[in-house]
Amino acid sequence: MRTLKEEEVYLHEYRDLEDARQHLGRFLDEVYMHKRVHSALGYVPPAEYEAQWYAEQAAAPQTSRAAVNEFSAAEFGDSQSATALAQVSARMAGNPP
Repeated sequence: MRTLKEEEVYLHEYRDLEDARQHLGRFLDEVYMHKRVHSALGYVPPAEYEAQWYAEQAAAPQTSRAAVNEFSAAEFGDSQSATALAQVSARMAGNPP
């Protein structure tokens, strides 16, 4: 990762491997994830992008398990596929079956 090398590694001399791990961890947690903007994420830091994503997920209407089962049975034509899809959908929504 070019940023890590240019903004951290090349600018420091580490005492040992543990010192390097501590500095790199701090850089990733404090700078890369919270301060540095990323073009692929719409020029926001990853932590902010992740928070926005979770807020959008929480605001989105949740599909009920019954509606998923009804759609799945019609779509796939069998209850076994419908049940499997409902379980996957529930896990993705954070609601175990």
